[in-house]
Amino acid sequence: EVVLKGSDHNGVLWGLDFLCDVNLGREVDVKGKVVVIGGGNVAVDVAMTALRLGADSVQIVCLETGDDIPAHREEIEQALAEGVIIDQGWGPLKVLGGPGGVTGIELGRCTRLTDKDGKFDPLLDENDRKTLDMDMVILAVGQAPDFSLLPGGLNITGRGTVQVDPVTCETS
Repeated sequence: EVVLKGSDHNGVLWGLDFLCDVNLGREVDVKGKVVVIGGGNVAVDVAMTALRLGADSVQIVCLETGDDIPAHREEIEQALAEGVIIDQGWGPLKVLGGPGGVTGIELGRCTRLTDKDGKFDPLLDENDRKTLDMDMVILAVGQAPDFSLLPGGLNITGRGTVQVDPVTCETS
């Protein structure tokens, strides 16, 4: 498991934990400029939630570009309409900060999403960098459902979801 350098700074959160806390009514202190790392639906949900909770600005940073962004198109359009900025083709190199918490994030241009076998293996060009001044970083990448509480024997799809009958919605 690769850990993002600086992800231990105060002000770095995980996307699913953030959404869970918000949905359970726990107090979540969203402040200033927020960057969300990820290109899926969780990232878009996190971004819109942070904006609605009072962030000054919210920017999604994702490795993918254009139609390769995995989030649903209508979700992306809604986020853009609400004022979320989407910065395509960049990935995180390190979170910047100090004793007071997050101050920014350093990004590298994504030059490859997959290896020659088609396996997800992004490559960031450390010579093509940029830095964003940020107050919060929310990581919404590499998250998967926890099936440990479900009964054994359930069929799981190749996308990592529980397989259901398309007519009855029954599981195995």
